[in-house]
Amino acid sequence: MFTQGRKTSTGLTGRATMMRVGLAGMLILLTAKFGPGQDFAAPKAHEIVLREGLVIPPVGRSGRSAVHQDAIEAEIVVGQWKTPRSGDVVRLPDGSERKWEAVKATEDGTLKHAALGG
Repeated sequence: MFTQGRKTSTGLTGRATMMRVGLAGMLILLTAKFGPGQDFAAPKAHEIVLREGLVIPPVGRSGRSAVHQDAIEAEIVVGQWKTPRSGDVVRLPDGSERKWEAVKATEDGTLKHAALGG
């Protein structure tokens, strides 16, 4: 049993002994997990290559504005957003509409569409 503030037979206080035991336990777990001589670097992430997707022309205003207007964000906020499919329509505050469109990557792997013009 550890005693807080009192020295044990090893000359350490109870708290110091607990820390030493905790550090030793972590070292044992790390050694068991990675083994001696293992690299502790994070595993490399798998590459994700986009081959197709959906795009939509702008549905909000950019720049400074006293009122934030973004039709998709508004759907998310009120809980009406759903995963879009090609041809789905988003209605803007001014009554106009924008459609989601499918886009496929070119041979060099880039996605090209007017809506991606920034």
